[in-house]
Amino acid sequence: MLIQLLSGQSFKLETHTDAFKIKILENDVSGGKPSIQYVATKSGILDNKVHNSNKNARAKSKNKMEIDIIPICSNRVNNLIIAMTLLFQYQPQENDVVIGTIVQKSPEFFTVDINSESYGILNTLEFQNSTRKDKPNYPEGTIVLCRVLKNERFAKTQLSCISLINKKAWNSGEAYFGELKSGYLKDFPISFCKSLLSSNQGEGILEKLGQKMQYEINIGYNGKIWLKTTKIQETIFIMQALERIMESGQSEENINFIINALK
Repeated sequence: MLIQLLSGQSFKLETHTDAFKIKILENDVSGGKPSIQYVATKSGILDNKVHNSNKNARAKSKNKMEIDIIPICSNRVNNLIIAMTLLFQYQPQENDVVIGTIVQKSPEFFTVDINSESYGILNTLEFQNSTRKDKPNYPEGTIVLCRVLKNERFAKTQLSCISLINKKAWNSGEAYFGELKSGYLKDFPISFCKSLLSSNQGEGILEKLGQKMQYEINIGYNGKIWLKTTKIQETIFIMQALERIMESGQSEENINFIINALK
């Protein structure tokens, strides 16, 4: 998807998570209209407001697009100033619960994609009751639930699958952290995942969905939700409900309306 900005137009682009803000200042260029193109590179929720140059006029339109963007400047553009703050990715915090995908493995550790600036490192001994002779050997592509053990500047984020509360062994099938099997993984805005994990509204949403059907869910602070149900239709129902609640708000009235509308 391309968004083209021509001379005389001003765009304010922002996400629900304030993931990035872009300010565009243009000067007239003789001999042609300056332009800039933005190319979609990543999914997300983007609010696009087109403003009239008249201060007394309201915004002409407002559209929602599911994209994140990066700029590609035309060679014809002169005196175009772009001030951007890019915060697309998850910023690891110690003890955050995250959902990652193993992208590489070795005898000593797994390299895990946690939607951060760099991959995380998960030592094969950082599993409950694992030993050098009895430790996981997950293939690449395995989805794991883990926590951020250590995050230091200029070093890889260290991950762990050892719980301080649940002492079940990693291969018992009852461990809290570890492999997530047979479910469906989807990206959501980081702020929405945090709201589900840290607010009473989030608990209310999950409880109301649980009254409709049985499901297993894990939510990561890194903007990922893993869901497992007995039927694909139930997975679709829950994901659609979460998407609509995310877009329209988490008030109790709105949550009830959306869940009942999706029956």
